[in-house]
This record gives sequence, structure tokens and C-alpha cells, in this order.
Amino acid sequence: MKKARIAAAVIALVIAGGALPVQSGAYSTVIASAAEELTESASEESEYFEIAVQYGVVYAEYKDYAIAKGLTEEYEDMEEPFDIEIPDEIEGIPITEIVPEAFKSSSVRNVKLGRNIKTIGDYAFSGCSYITEIKLPEALEKLGNSAFSECRGLAKVTFNDKLVSIGRKAFMNCRAISSAELPDSLVKIGENAFSGCQQLSKVKFGAGIAVIGVGAFYDANLKYMEIPATVERLNGCPLLYTDYDELPDIAIRILNPECELGGERSEWKEFIIVCDEDSVPERFCEDNALRHCTYEQYKKGEYGDRIETEYGEVFSNDTMSWCMVDGGYEVFDFTMGDEEELIIPDEIGGVPVVAVSNNLSSRENNSKVRKIVIGKNVRTIWSAAFFEYPALEEVVCGESLERIMSLAFYGCESLKKVTFNEGLKEIEHTSFFNCSSLDEINGLGSVTSIKQGSFYMCSPDFLILPESVQYVEQAAICLNYSPQGNDLNPARIVVLNPDCDFEPWSISGVRNICIFGYKDSTAEKYAKENGFTFRVLEKPRDSTDESEYEAIRERIEADRYAGDANCDGEIDLSDVVLIMQALAVPDRYWIGGTDPTHLTDQGLCNGDVCYHGSGITARDALWIQNYLLGDTDIFD
Repeated sequence: MKKARIAAAVIALVIAGGALPVQSGAYSTVIASAAEELTESASEESEYFEIAVQYGVVYAEYKDYAIAKGLTEEYEDMEEPFDIEIPDEIEGIPITEIVPEAFKSSSVRNVKLGRNIKTIGDYAFSGCSYITEIKLPEALEKLGNSAFSECRGLAKVTFNDKLVSIGRKAFMNCRAISSAELPDSLVKIGENAFSGCQQLSKVKFGAGIAVIGVGAFYDANLKYMEIPATVERLNGCPLLYTDYDELPDIAIRILNPECELGGERSEWKEFIIVCDEDSVPERFCEDNALRHCTYEQYKKGEYGDRIETEYGEVFSNDTMSWCMVDGGYEVFDFTMGDEEELIIPDEIGGVPVVAVSNNLSSRENNSKVRKIVIGKNVRTIWSAAFFEYPALEEVVCGESLERIMSLAFYGCESLKKVTFNEGLKEIEHTSFFNCSSLDEINGLGSVTSIKQGSFYMCSPDFLILPESVQYVEQAAICLNYSPQGNDLNPARIVVLNPDCDFEPWSISGVRNICIFGYKDSTAEKYAKENGFTFRVLEKPRDSTDESEYEAIRERIEADRYAGDANCDGEIDLSDVVLIMQALAVPDRYWIGGTDPTHLTDQGLCNGDVCYHGSGITARDALWIQNYLLGDTDIFD
């Protein structure tokens, strides 16, 4: 074992521009890179921490616990499969956590995990294709998002008796897993947790399960699923399939007569819902014309033929085609010619237009469309509906829109502005992927998650994630350069849910980013861990109406110019004076001071021009003064 103690004072020197003693090999690389990452926790949680390396695995030790950080450089670059063992403890200190991405995409094969591990972080073993079997530690409580995703060789998982939650996509595309016996302790299975597990033919739920995420068993090999009586609501169907044509009849039995079923009819329509008479699930089936029966009828085969899913008659005019679907018409195949505005109608012949589907010839037939207005009755924009509209600049969503599916506006490189409605619930993966000019996003409705690639390589200067957003997936928001923004005026991302779950690299970009959130929130933690500027919002709001959002926007966007410390719309000597007053008499002029002209959160962000993100000092006042004198044309 190799070990080095790094005192907090030494780390401070490193951060300030000092250096650690030169050491040989990968170990020195680990020490140097880990120092900055662990500075914050070292100062807050203990007097010191230690870095240790044992058999190619790097650990960080604190006073009462230790964490597994990942592999040394030597093992990270190893192409041949190798084995690892994480012991119960190191130097008498229990190892309680494996950090996110610790062993991601490595050649690790056999894994033995210590019994004290309580958390396996997001993407910890993602892409480790040599792993064939895993036994979860006996103390494990939380299995992170995508923890074992894309482990194509993983065939057997032994679950422990203390596991509480399985994260989103935890075993996604683990195609060799054939069965899963889940413990009684398990309460939650995240969305798409076992999606793509094509050999998974048997699942046994424990007595404590309460939440099963939408598509948790997408494209599994299940012919029958029994939802325990402990589940009170399904927000969407846990079983989904890419191709239903060759599938036999598949039954989903709902044991709780009060269980509420959510989601679109299209998610449930291929299945037989087995439920009690006069139950909540039965009413859902009747309201949505779904096949259903009692358990006794199911055993006798008395559940009827599969409901026809093919489109009925297709109609068309000079600009679009449409057909009947659940609840109204679905429109598709637009041909606009020289027209610059595409309006999806509210209804056709008195029948509401409820959906918009893909249009494969969009680039050729809609090269001049600059604006799209979605009709008031449209609930769903399906995948690739407006794929690569080259001239599209603006989209206005109708009041009923609930879902925007994957690739809906993929590659609309001229798209600048999108206005969402308050009722929007879902924006799927890659919906606005590579919309490189998208710099104005008005509202995000009540979406619960920002999915992977949703706003990848877009360029908003200001984005509010509402309280409804519970998690942000990896690579969900990746900011491109903005025509309006620059390094001195960073993109503002406001996070209103203090407990929002951020996956690694969920927010990134090629420009400066300032995250606004509440003190001690997950947004603050994420910002600090990733080197973003963080600004504290005022106390949490008691309501979520639109005026509150506008007040937040106005407060943060009071002025967009670096250097304007007093937010009066000008950069002048008064900004220099306010900074010096705030530093000299903080009780009066710092944020929350007694003087009505005190520094504000926005002013603090604007005035921090010298090495932006380092905080306001006298250097900022000097640099603004030099700018006014013409000695420099930039601040940082």
C-alpha cells in the first residue's frame, strides 16, 4: 500500500498556485488530481484526509470513513481484463462508498465488494463489459443511476437485504441477466432500470416495493408481471417494447385495487391488464379502451383479442396528412413549399388534433419554415417530428402539450426561441440536440427530468429549472457559445428544487456557467464540485405561479453586463465605489446590508470581473477603473 497525508494547509497552497512534491508514476498523478477534488470535504468534514492506493484502487480516507475513488492511471489504461477487491476497511476505517464513474468503462472483470459499502455512485461500473457476476455488499442501500449500465457480459446479480433504491438505468442493456430476485427492503426502482435486459424473463418483487419507474423493464423478456399490492401508483407502464408484432399476449396483474395508473394509453394498449372488478385500474382501462379482465378470467383465457393498432384511413390536403388516433387526429408529412409559418391546427373538421408525428422529408419540403405554432389540443410531439428544419427560428407550444419525444427538433441549427406551456410534463432524450442557436427557452412547464441530450450544444443565456425537476441526466445540458453571451457574462442556470439529483456531467459547456440555487442545496454542491460559479437565491418560494418565475428572472437578469456592480444599466465609477463600500463597510453595503443601495446577488456576479468566480475583491474595482480609463478593453 502507498499512502500520503495531505494537510488542509498544504492543499490551500496547491489551490493558490503551489505544488506538491514530485512523486513517481501514476501515484503522483492520483495525489495531485485528488487534492483539489477533496479540498472542500476535507475542510468541512475532518481535520485531514489521506489518499491511499492499494492494488491499483485509489481511496480517500477521512476520520470515520473512506471512499473508493477509482483506478490508478496504470489500471485505467489497461486493456486486458483484471480483478479488483475493495476490502471492508482500510487502516481500520470502513469503506462506505464507491464514487460516481469510479471504474467506468474499465477492463475490470471479477469484482469483490466490501461489506461496509452503503452507496455505489452513478456510472460507477458503467461499460465494464468483462464483468459477468456481481454480489452487492450486505450494507448497500443505494445503487446509483446507470451504476452497471452497458455491462453486456453481466449475467448474474445477487441482491443484498438492505438495498432501498435502484437508480435510473442501473442495469440498462445488461443483456445477459436472466432473472432478478429483489429484496423486501427495496422501495424504489428507477425509470429504465432494467431496460434492454433482453434475457430477463423472471422478476420477483420484495414485500416493500412502492415505486416502479416508467419503462423499468423496457424490452425485457417478460411474459407476465405482477405488480405488488404495496404499489399505490404507476406513473407509466413499467413494460414497454420496441416491437410488438412478434410478441405473445403479455399480462400485467395489478394486485392493489386502489393503484392509480398514469401515462398515455399508447403505453398500455398492447397488454392485458389483470385487475379486480370495480377497481381503480379497471376504471382506467375502461376510460382508455384497454383490454382487461379479472384474474379468474385471465386463467381461463377470457380476455379477448388484441386491439387493432394499425392506422385507419389516412387523409391529406396540400400541406399535411392526418389519421385517427386515440382522442382525435394525428398530423404528419408537412409540405410547406415557400411558406415560412407552419401552424398545426387546433382541429380538422371539428376533430381535435392531438398529436404530431415524424416527417421524414422535412429538409426538402420545409426548407423555408421559420416559425411553428403548435395547436391548443396537441398533447404529444412524437420522435423526429421536426427533424432538421434548416430555417426554423421559433417554436410556440400549445396549451395542452404534455410530451416532446426524442429527436423532435434535432439539428434545427437556426432555432433561436422556444416557448413552452405550463402543463408540459416530459422532454425526452435529444429533443433539442444540436440546436446550436437556441438561446431563449421560456419556461419548462412541470417537467420532472431533463433527459440526456435534451439541450445538448444549445446556447441559452438564461434557463430556469422549475421545482418539478427531480433529476438531470448525464449530458442533458451542454452549452454552446451564445451570440449574446461571452465569458464575462456567463449563462445563468436557476435550480428551484433544492434536492434536484444531478448525474455526473449533467451540466457542462464551452462557456462560463453560473448556477443559482438555494443555500446547502444539491445545486450548490454540484456547482462547487464542477468548478462553476454559484450564487445563492433568496429563501424558497411559497408558490410556483408565473409571476414568481418572472420575479426571479428579473432579479437575476437585472443587468447582463459584467462590471455593472450596482445593476443600473451602466458601467461607470459608481460601480467602483459600491464595490469598495461593500468591502469596507459590509454591514451597510454587502448583500443584505442596511443601506438601500447595498450590493445584490446580481451585482456580486456582475462585479466579479477579475478571475470570474473568485469572489469580489479590490482587484475587481481596480480592473473596472482601468476599463473606464481605457487601459484595457476586457475585464478578465
